Amino acid sequence: YTVFWCRSNTENPNSCESSINFIQLDSKIRNFSISSSESINFAISSNSNASTSSDMHWTRCTAVSDNEIGKVDDLKISKITSTSIDIEWTVNCMYLGVVTAFEIEYCAVDDAGCEEKVKRIDDEMLTSYTLRELKPFTSYKIGIKMMSRLIKGPRSDGKLSRTMEDGEFG
Repeated sequence: YTVFWCRSNTENPNSCESSINFIQLDSKIRNFSISSSESINFAISSNSNASTSSDMHWTRCTAVSDNEIGKVDDLKISKITSTSIDIEWTVNCMYLGVVTAFEIEYCAVDDAGCEEKVKRIDDEMLTSYTLRELKPFTSYKIGIKMMSRLIKGPRSDGKLSRTMEDGEFG
């Protein structure tokens, strides 16, 4: 098969700003990487023994390497009860295949400060979680980090949420 790549145009990320480079690879090769400080677009085509190839199939999203990981941008509170808070998030497509786990950090906010608890979830496909056994009518600060095999990403912007009073339903 043949792998194609070019420097991404900043005004239109799905187009090339430079020449298209390419390399033909043996069909046994499963990984291909390029070191670059710039955003790169990739395409692939399959080759046959008859010196023909398929069309170029461009990626919709280019993945980052294991040592580059950003933060969750869209942490949301989806449901609140007196003893639980449901959270949801999405993972940007460039981190799919790189994220191996999530770390949810939360704490009850009171006059004494915030004693943080950490819950590690080893499921790269997870996009929601329920924090349980919380105190009724208590404010909680919640954040999340994505993790790769090599590093932890930065903590998301924190969300502040208060559990319901005991006996109250949301």
